[in-house]
Amino acid sequence: MRNRWLIAALVVSIVVNLALAGFIVGRMTRDFSPMPGLDPLVGVVRLVRFLDEDRRREVVGDLWDRRRELRPSLRAIRGAQRDVVAALTAEPFDEAALRGALEAFRDGLERSQAGSHEILATVAGRLTPEERAYLARVLFRPGRHRGAGPPGR
Repeated sequence: MRNRWLIAALVVSIVVNLALAGFIVGRMTRDFSPMPGLDPLVGVVRLVRFLDEDRRREVVGDLWDRRRELRPSLRAIRGAQRDVVAALTAEPFDEAALRGALEAFRDGLERSQAGSHEILATVAGRLTPEERAYLARVLFRPGRHRGAGPPGR
């Protein structure tokens, strides 16, 4: 009887250790997930959520078609992100490779930001003066992503 309990305890211990080891290995080797907020159009739509749906469609509408144009640059950023992780974890470590990967990542982010600025300028050009003033307040207030309501609310 005592041997059965020892065997059961050994089996449970092995299962728990394997599960823990699998969890740790999974956390250490999981693929780098894409950065949130890389799609600049999604950010602009969030910024103009104070507009009613019809007005928002009028302001942002045709810009959704530009998403296809942005996909290659977003893929390049994700690839550069993976290259940074690979350079950081490479053995032997190559500082020059990391610097190159970081530079490519930074260049991709700068191109993406320039595209975002173009989209924001286009959207702002379609807003009324009151809507632009509200957008400016939303853009530059602390905690701007928390529950931005429409003007006058």
